[in-house]
Amino acid sequence: MTEHAIDHLRQLDHWAFLVALALAAIDAVRTRRRRPAVVTGFLTVALVYDAYEFMQKDG
Repeated sequence: MTEHAIDHLRQLDHWAFLVALALAAIDAVRTRRRRPAVVTGFLTVALVYDAYEFMQKDG
């Protein structure tokens, strides 16, 4: 992993985002309700888009 990628992951908002994603995923599995599953889906799409943007800037 490059130093730029590590600096990107050290940002506090990324850690908060990953914690929110983990909590939503746990809740979706535990409750088997639609809303936590939808939230998990949206957060996953946002994570993939952030990774895509990062790869575009890095490349």
